[in-house]
Amino acid sequence: MNTESKILQQVYTRGREGIFRTNEGLDTIAKSPSLDNGFIKKTLHPFCVYHAPQELRQRGEQDLSLYPESLTVFHVDSGELVIGRSIFAGADFTGQRDTIFVHNYIFPPDRVESMLRQVSPMFRIEHFESHYDAQSGKILPELDHLEYNQDSHLESQQAVLDKLGIDERVFKQLLWAIMMSISSNKKVYIALDVDVTQSSLYANLLLEIMFHCLPYEMRRHFGFTTYSNEPQGKKHINVMFVEKGSIRGGDRNLDKDYLFDFENRRFVNVGLQEQNQYYLDFAWDHKERPEVLTAFYEFAEEALQGSDSSKTLAIATYYQLSALFLVQLGDTAIYRDNKEGVISSILSYLDADTMPLKPRMSELIWKLVAEEISLIQNGSTPSLEYLNGLMHFYRISGEKAKSKLVTSLVYFLYNGWQHHEDPSYTPEVFQAMQKQPELFKSVIALMHTQERFTKVYEDYIQSRMQKLTSVKGLQEEILFWVMNAEDAATSLFFKEQCLRKIKELLEKSDSSDKSEKIAAGKSMCEFLDQLYEKTNKNANKKQYESFCDDIELWISMYILSELDVSNITQIEFQKLDYIVKNKSGFLENSLGRQELEKLRVLRAVSVVLSEEQAQEAVIASSINQLSKPEWEQAQAMLQFFLRDRIGRKHYEQITYAFYSSKGQGGSAQEYSKESKNDYPYLFAEMLAYVHRATKDTGEVYDFLIWAVSQPKFLDKNQNLSTPYKQAVRSFFIKQDKEALKNRSIFKKLMSSDNAVFNKMIKDIRLEQSNALVRFFSLNKRKPVLIGLIIVALLLLTLIVMSIIKAFAPSADPEQIEGTPVPSPVETANNGIGQSPVPSPSPEGSPGASPDASSGVSPSSSPEMSPSASPSSSPSANP
Repeated sequence: MNTESKILQQVYTRGREGIFRTNEGLDTIAKSPSLDNGFIKKTLHPFCVYHAPQELRQRGEQDLSLYPESLTVFHVDSGELVIGRSIFAGADFTGQRDTIFVHNYIFPPDRVESMLRQVSPMFRIEHFESHYDAQSGKILPELDHLEYNQDSHLESQQAVLDKLGIDERVFKQLLWAIMMSISSNKKVYIALDVDVTQSSLYANLLLEIMFHCLPYEMRRHFGFTTYSNEPQGKKHINVMFVEKGSIRGGDRNLDKDYLFDFENRRFVNVGLQEQNQYYLDFAWDHKERPEVLTAFYEFAEEALQGSDSSKTLAIATYYQLSALFLVQLGDTAIYRDNKEGVISSILSYLDADTMPLKPRMSELIWKLVAEEISLIQNGSTPSLEYLNGLMHFYRISGEKAKSKLVTSLVYFLYNGWQHHEDPSYTPEVFQAMQKQPELFKSVIALMHTQERFTKVYEDYIQSRMQKLTSVKGLQEEILFWVMNAEDAATSLFFKEQCLRKIKELLEKSDSSDKSEKIAAGKSMCEFLDQLYEKTNKNANKKQYESFCDDIELWISMYILSELDVSNITQIEFQKLDYIVKNKSGFLENSLGRQELEKLRVLRAVSVVLSEEQAQEAVIASSINQLSKPEWEQAQAMLQFFLRDRIGRKHYEQITYAFYSSKGQGGSAQEYSKESKNDYPYLFAEMLAYVHRATKDTGEVYDFLIWAVSQPKFLDKNQNLSTPYKQAVRSFFIKQDKEALKNRSIFKKLMSSDNAVFNKMIKDIRLEQSNALVRFFSLNKRKPVLIGLIIVALLLLTLIVMSIIKAFAPSADPEQIEGTPVPSPVETANNGIGQSPVPSPSPEGSPGASPDASSGVSPSSSPEMSPSASPSSSPSANP
């Protein structure tokens, strides 16, 4: 049972009435019931025309068979195919007017494809109506099929072409123009050089030949008319055969169209300039081999699945596809002339979604890859562009195909590495692979399994390493290989290359800027720590651990060998924590004597400066493991680092900066207060250091108050240790003499909770006071004696003043001007028989010692009034 939709019909001519009009005139006079009226009026009526040839009209030709019929075929946007014939019908039903007769067959969309894949049927429909009897009604039957003439002219097509004067070049021009018109808005107008009565016949024959050379997708959009009295643009019509003489030169309406005027051999806008017009050559060569053309059309149909019209209707597409088809048939010349172009062409029709639908394309790629592999023995190397094509093929292939491609790419890489003249070839191939991490990793993994291939990627590693100029770049390089090719990243070769590069980078650092090397080493070790954490659960955990440990070890050894611990800043020291805190044990065992000493010094300083505030015994143990020179270096570093950080937070650390090196080499037990009375701190130096560093802030007094509450400043009886008391006394007597005279400082010091310390401060202050203050302070409990002493002093003062007044000479008004007047002191001295007081010293110092001959006692009290006689002042203290 035929389940296809029916073929519909429509007849158009002049009648007494029609489907759409009730009076006489041109109209559709009959149609199939299913044919939509709107479709007839909008789509069919514009094509229901016929204009008799001018030549026949002029001579009044009455033989209707001589008028060329017009076969019109076009595709409707809604999918139907219209095949119709228009003819000159002579007199109408009135016998008064000439008319036309049009009969159209409308093929529904589901029957169009079968018509297109068979070339001849539409050109050999046996029956079209030439007239219609109105008495038969307005209904035409819907048909299951049409009858076709079985005699095709394709076997004798060369005779037709010769008759029409169409050689190879014109044939290709005509085919090119038709294909171009299908993909554009341009039209093809053809005027054959044949008698007008035969023009439609030869147009039909030529169109059958040309249609035979059109791929299926082109046929789906091809429309034509075998006769028109003159060129006229019509929607859906690509090729129109016109009456001779109707293509006139200079017609601006036709200046962009393709014109073939065979009578005058004038062909316009059809110059073929493209190179490699494979399809035109292919069609010409195989026009008489329909089985080959059909095979190509099937090949093209498969390749174009999923493509849009911009590709399926482009003539360049068929140039490409015909070349690929010929390569598939064994035309190796096309492939060898342009290998990259062929691979690229194949891939342009493949994607992950449609590749399963295009087995011939995949097979073609594998065929070409096999040929390339066969050429390896001759040293042939595919170009980078070629391999890029295979990499793209990998992206869209299935797992089985991917495995084969990886193997092929490894062979190509190895061959290129061996034979290619350009040293950048292999690196460029690897770099292209990196765009597909899965592919890159698979290639390296396969190479890693065979020693002969390993050298290829090792050279690539080396070339990448040579370009690195910074530690950050090296870190990124390590991370790249870890993420993309673990087999390479865990290899001994890779580790050696990293060690060589980090050494090079550190040695290239500015030798005068040790900070740069220290910072670079720190950055690298921190990166390796992070890398170890990332790979801790990796299957290659042990290899990564070894990799990280070895590089960190080398960096630490190198930095220590370059380090001068006597000339290091605090910031640099802080950046050395990655060395100081290395607990692996490998470091100590790998260092030389000098480097080990530096490490011990750094670690001792680190213990002291640790914010975790280790116990004294722990710190003492760390310090006492050092030799005396080592600790002196550590002590100098501590004092240098802490000088700008003196405050309550760092008091404890400051004390260790003055830990005595007296017993270095022993154990911490030797310094315990239970077993020894010595105190391992240089208290005096400690106080002097704090004082110098905080002279303007008075921080030293806070330090003193803090110290007296610390066990290390106390003896075993919890009293202030004697060495510390001596240091404090020395500090105020020798270094800070005026401090205790300052009431606010004294008051602050007296605020401590240590009574012994407070008493010592008071004693030192008293010692620094004058004799009178000391006397009163010492005898403040003897009020009667003090009172008598005060009365005696007052009486003595009154007596002295009376004597001075009695012996003072009265002024002589007639004294010669300019004679010096002796001072009262001189007068007094002369009055008691002593020599005059010599003139003051040049410096004018009131405290200068008098000459021995003056008779002034050197034991005179410095607190005696300057107006008193030296001899009258008691020389003994009260």
